[in-house]
Amino acid sequence: MKKQTFRFPVKQVVLTVLILLGVGLIAASIWNALMTSEYFKVREVIASEGNANALSYFKGKNIFSIDLEREAWAISQVNPDCRKVVLVRNLPDRIIVHFNRRKPVALIKLYKEFVIDDEGVLLNVQGSPEEANLPMIVGLETKIFGAKAGKRYTSPELTLAQNIIGELKSNKFLKSYKIRRIDVTNLQNASFFIPFLASSADKVQPQRGSPKAIDGLEVKIDPDNIKNKIMMLAGIFLQSKNDIINIKYVDLRFKDPVIKLRDAK
Repeated sequence: MKKQTFRFPVKQVVLTVLILLGVGLIAASIWNALMTSEYFKVREVIASEGNANALSYFKGKNIFSIDLEREAWAISQVNPDCRKVVLVRNLPDRIIVHFNRRKPVALIKLYKEFVIDDEGVLLNVQGSPEEANLPMIVGLETKIFGAKAGKRYTSPELTLAQNIIGELKSNKFLKSYKIRRIDVTNLQNASFFIPFLASSADKVQPQRGSPKAIDGLEVKIDPDNIKNKIMMLAGIFLQSKNDIINIKYVDLRFKDPVIKLRDAK
């Protein structure tokens, strides 16, 4: 049997290398043309909201030279009220910046007042707290220290307050009612307050809008089974209807809710 000899395919390898070098040179030439062409210099910056003048530093830059992820991160650092910032190239000469703003769900009283979103991220108050028309969370002054806008905070007390707000909003019978204040100073003896307002007929009704509140119903609660307890509260509201104004507080910390009337001794 003749011994087979291996012949290295020199011609094929050389041809392949030459083709790859040619493709590489062509790609490099195209990339160089893209990076230096006046046609691809940014001439316009469009922001999904607000004034785009603060982003004018993109103008004049080559659109392909901009690191979109790094620039989006940098913009988010000076906009702590944004959940996410996204930059998009709109060829040949336009950058579009999308701001996904956080939605505040409550005010929170610490060394100063902040607003907080559903993820527990603190935001600076825009305008006056009264204009925000949001529930005020109190009792966290000794639980959160050195608070800064843009940072996320967690604590059992804050989680309880967030759950109360979330469950009230998702309950179809209670979602139209406002919460004025949530006191979580004591986790096992927390309270939230649904304000009353004076109607034109001099009757007192639970607050559904934003007229001036004069008093309110206190609801005592603990962290266990928040969803079920809010459902029990909805049942009490449905049963009591117009007599809700006569209830001083509802205590939901027990298996059966405890109701105390205002005129009870």
